Amino acid sequence: MPLSRTLPGKISFTLNAQCDGWSLIEDYFFRFLYETGEEITIFSHSDSWEDKNGQLFSFDVRERNSYEPESIYTGYAILPPQSDIAEASYTGAYNDTLILSTDIMFPVTYTRTIIDAAKQGRKFMSGKIFVNSTPEDAVKTASAAIGIKKPYKSDIQINGVTTSYYWPVDIAYFKAGTTESIPEYQIQMDLHDNGVVTDFMINYGDFTVHASISDAQLIEKVDCK
Repeated sequence: MPLSRTLPGKISFTLNAQCDGWSLIEDYFFRFLYETGEEITIFSHSDSWEDKNGQLFSFDVRERNSYEPESIYTGYAILPPQSDIAEASYTGAYNDTLILSTDIMFPVTYTRTIIDAAKQGRKFMSGKIFVNSTPEDAVKTASAAIGIKKPYKSDIQINGVTTSYYWPVDIAYFKAGTTESIPEYQIQMDLHDNGVVTDFMINYGDFTVHASISDAQLIEKVDCK
């Protein structure tokens, strides 16, 4: 069914650096209007945690939309040496176990790897990434093209959050093991050296989602002494 237009939505992120890792809360709310006049709403809530060594990742996901029952699933992914094997385990809506490759990266580690590559002047960075999605869609091969560093000149300047420059990054996500040359989806983002993204667009082929930073605040740093 063809889309007529995308209506305004909202995306929020809460990234909290803890003593032993990072917690990340993501909320997505989208509205779509089809040519038939039917309006569809999609809501997704994800609460995840990744340890600072990039070897353990846990996730709790809740998704609902206008045409399907609510889906709730939780799980974890673990890599050596935390475990003898690399695997992901699901409970809830999915009761599956996935065997992972040992070189897979979790989301925060992947973002930090892109930033490190950008600081080194590298133009491309590719790797396998585990995203807290359904078992069928959890593992992607992500290829990032990193542009030349640019000054950040937006009217939205948030002390301690936005920085003076960013890298334009274009990431193509492919299903693991595929030979397709066209990605499942593509994300273009303005990535700052502290990990903040001030603008991004997700291209799913049939439609795109565009978001720009509108507000942010710092979370009080945890005392890890």
